Amino acid sequence: MIDFNYKTYGDKQNQSLLMLHGFMGDLSDWDSLSNKLQDNYYCIALDLPGHGQTKSDNETDYTIEKTSESIVEFLNNQNIENSYLLGYSMGGRVAFYLLTHYPEIFQKAIIESSSPGLKTEQEKKERVQKDLLLSKRMQMQPIELFLLDWYNLQLFSSIDKSTDAFKSMISRKSKNNIEQLSISLKQCGTGVMPSLWNLLSDIQAEVLLITGNLDKKYTNIAQKICSEQTKFLHEIIDGASHNVHFEKEDLFCKTINNYLK
Repeated sequence: MIDFNYKTYGDKQNQSLLMLHGFMGDLSDWDSLSNKLQDNYYCIALDLPGHGQTKSDNETDYTIEKTSESIVEFLNNQNIENSYLLGYSMGGRVAFYLLTHYPEIFQKAIIESSSPGLKTEQEKKERVQKDLLLSKRMQMQPIELFLLDWYNLQLFSSIDKSTDAFKSMISRKSKNNIEQLSISLKQCGTGVMPSLWNLLSDIQAEVLLITGNLDKKYTNIAQKICSEQTKFLHEIIDGASHNVHFEKEDLFCKTINNYLK
């Protein structure tokens, strides 16, 4: 089992809400949001493998299968039999896996800017090659420079890079270890995860998908999911791209509060 670094907010007697960050993030990504939610929920933020302080000597622990299995063991050890679930981007892919393989544990879920994987083997092969190139590029420059390049992608086009909040985020994420991030990318990237599209009908939880209207790729994915599975809901946040909870935190918080209630 993976020994997760984690942080909790609020009263354990409240309904638990497990929070899973995205690639190159860590549990501190949820600090501000958790402070706003902790009066009503017992928020649990994890460092996913290869991020923050969660590491393993066994690279297979970084796969989505082993990560999900270890999360369930973690919840069992915390005596949490059921939980709400929030996952962003990579954390959203882990959330999809948890919902399809451990449906009895999670009653409600919010998945932000994510997907249940790629549908075809060709798509997966192409993504694996892209991730291998990205992994090499990560190791060729300081992490701060890589992060600045990363957030110049179209996915994050609406983030104001001049704000103190953005500079603070870059500073936090720069504490991650490049080698660990590289392992995570190779073991838990979109290209190597199993496609979960055919398992979406097995999900028992109520699921809200959140995307930014400027993030066309993941908005289209969410719309595709909803067209195939009517039990999913989809909320599009105006003026946001990929990282909705960072760009529009108050509106994001209001949206999930209304949904969870």
